[in-house]
Amino acid sequence: MGALYRRTQFSGMMVSGLTALLITLWWAGCDSLPVLLLSTLVLLVGTMLSSLTIEVHPAFVRWYFGPRVWRRQLSLTEIDQVSVIARSEDGRWPVHLGRSGWVYQVSGHYAVELRLHCGKIIRLGTDNPDEVVEAIRRHQQNLS
Repeated sequence: MGALYRRTQFSGMMVSGLTALLITLWWAGCDSLPVLLLSTLVLLVGTMLSSLTIEVHPAFVRWYFGPRVWRRQLSLTEIDQVSVIARSEDGRWPVHLGRSGWVYQVSGHYAVELRLHCGKIIRLGTDNPDEVVEAIRRHQQNLS
């Protein structure tokens, strides 16, 4: 069965920043093989990390960047608490270990915080945190 909730968020800053970087690299020396290789690498990594999709299925939550890169999945039975938080203390890297736990994000000011039974915390950046929390809670109730 497919996802009952699915939302993809795009990062406008990532796209504009990559465009500016690529223009600068090409202007600095587009005839150079190292510059061409670096430009290609930057474009590939930027494409992979320019969007984040969150899916809520009947039994699990899945999230991934770009074209299903860095995909993670978590059973709904592992989640103890789910809430909306402001992301002000988290850094701006798409994937990183924050002060409280792992953070996956592309842009925005809010995240869904998943507190697991084992004590770990996972934060998923999203522009619609209330919808994600509601979908997770609804499916958790269906499991019990």
